Amino acid sequence: KLSGKNLTGNIPSDLTKLSGLVELWLDGNSLTGPIPDFTGCVDLKIIHLENNHLTGGLPSSLVDLPNLRKLYVQNNMLSGTVPSTLLDKNLVLNYTGNVNLRKDRSEGSHNKIIIGSSFGAAILLIATIASCVLLYKGKKKYPKQDQLKHAMPAQRLVSSLSNAATEAAHCCTLSEIEDATRNFEKKIGSGGFGVVYYGEFKDGKEIAVKVLTSNSFQGKREFSNEVTLLSRIHHRNLVQFLGYSQEEGKSILVYEFMHNGT
Repeated sequence: KLSGKNLTGNIPSDLTKLSGLVELWLDGNSLTGPIPDFTGCVDLKIIHLENNHLTGGLPSSLVDLPNLRKLYVQNNMLSGTVPSTLLDKNLVLNYTGNVNLRKDRSEGSHNKIIIGSSFGAAILLIATIASCVLLYKGKKKYPKQDQLKHAMPAQRLVSSLSNAATEAAHCCTLSEIEDATRNFEKKIGSGGFGVVYYGEFKDGKEIAVKVLTSNSFQGKREFSNEVTLLSRIHHRNLVQFLGYSQEEGKSILVYEFMHNGT
């Protein structure tokens, strides 16, 4: 595995000549250029190329790999349309986070395709449901509470949703996050939710900083709900939520950095 090794440049052409290659893990690097032709690797079953800076289209030659079962190319800079022949192939395919890469609308539905969605999108969906329940209960118990929420600053709005939850999550200052990320120097991912940066606290703890794109009142409501929900979720298979910040118009979530995560 070559995940998270800070590799740069194009994907080495020598890799395409390894006929016995079964799994390819190059995720979490800074690789650039197009995805090469892997048809020489007939035994290839799993390809991880996510979280790089790859450009160009998604090669239709990938459909010629007879044993390919999983293909992860999310959070790159790929463009064009996903080949219809690849969509018809029975495999797990994740190409989210590539703004200019999309499925050909003329192809109709492909029931055999499993398109993975990002963890952030799933959390926002759950948060929306949870917030509806919380707001409904709040309105029944405190009819005038909604008016007070509108008058509160964004950061106090987070606390009002769940004091216990936000006490568990650390409220970071913007200056702390700017120091940890060296003023948002290293971008490691992006998507419809925003941009993710790499950082490191003074104690050496590595972090992933997600800066949300929406700054509207609705966006702040969703941010507050997400902080509340993430503060309550603790599971060994989920990335640890460390804290949040909402200053100078920026809504920021701080997670533990996972070298082999996506």
